[in-house]
Order: sequence, then C-alpha cells, then structure tokens
Amino acid sequence: MFAPVVLIAWVFTSIVVQLGGVRSLNDAFLIYAGVTLLGTTLPAAVWMWSEPDPTEPEELPA
Repeated sequence: MFAPVVLIAWVFTSIVVQLGGVRSLNDAFLIYAGVTLLGTTLPAAVWMWSEPDPTEPEELPA
C-alpha cells in the first residue's frame, strides 16, 4: 500500500528537480517528506477512526 504512494512522490520530485535549479532540491525534499509522512500516518488514522467507541469505560483492577 505504501509503495504506490512513494512511487507517485518520486515522480513528482523528479519533475520538480528537472524544472528547477538548486532550490528545487529543497522543494523536492519537502514534497517527498510530506507524502512519506502522509503515507505512513494516514492508514493508522483511518483505522483508529473506524474503530467503534467503547460503550462503557473499562474498570481498572484495584
């Protein structure tokens, strides 16, 4: 699931590097880092959001 996200980010960063100069490397890194962060945290956030809420709080042992 993560591999397609990384490949798409790689394509975008390649385009940015080819269109710009030295500054474009910073932009490419930001794009790649942002997509990597999103790709690693979004599945966990969606999974946690779909979990049902507990009906009653759990009682801790005394």
